[in-house]
Amino acid sequence: VCWWLGYVAATLFFAVVEMSIDTIILSFCQDSEEHQGTAQYAPPLLIETLTDQNEMQRLTQGSSI
Repeated sequence: VCWWLGYVAATLFFAVVEMSIDTIILSFCQDSEEHQGTAQYAPPLLIETLTDQNEMQRLTQGSSI
């Protein structure tokens, strides 16, 4: 019972973390799109992390699912 409860708690926790990361990246992409490719409201650390041009293009162009 303890193992199952721990597994459920960890799964829910990581689902929230994953959704938070996705939200941050989508917000960054939306900000970049609205300001001609330069994120105006993104924190400097996020901009520094995503300065790689290939990574920036991959994120801002999106993918067809």
